Amino acid sequence: MKARKPRHGIILMVTGVIHSFIVGIPFFWEKWREFAHRFFFNITPHELKFDRPLIQNFRDIPAEAALWFFISGIALLLLGQIVHSIEIATGRVPRYLGWELLVFGLLFSWMIPISGFPVFLVPQSIFMIVRQMKLGNPTWQKQM
Repeated sequence: MKARKPRHGIILMVTGVIHSFIVGIPFFWEKWREFAHRFFFNITPHELKFDRPLIQNFRDIPAEAALWFFISGIALLLLGQIVHSIEIATGRVPRYLGWELLVFGLLFSWMIPISGFPVFLVPQSIFMIVRQMKLGNPTWQKQM
């Protein structure tokens, strides 16, 4: 069967850009302004004391949320680049990647139901699985 156009990596990259730049920065705009005033240095200062729970060492939970929201979008962007490269090189992505993303997406959809996990990651992983099943080959190798 003929390999199809690479799409999964592009979809993941677009999701990462949307997550970090279109949603993340505007949603946490006030925190990003504070980060800029500090020249993005030490934007989530911590006091490391071992006589209390670790979470109490964080002094600015909204700053942590803004940073991790942005970082997770960048991670999706990087994953999308890798997946796109695999798709270009082999014509497909490994089937297990779709299943792993589905498990990850379902787990975090359960934990954070009002989020991008059920809206973006779960449908993307299902699309990836269905498309790979149609291609009929779970391996990385191109068919000669």
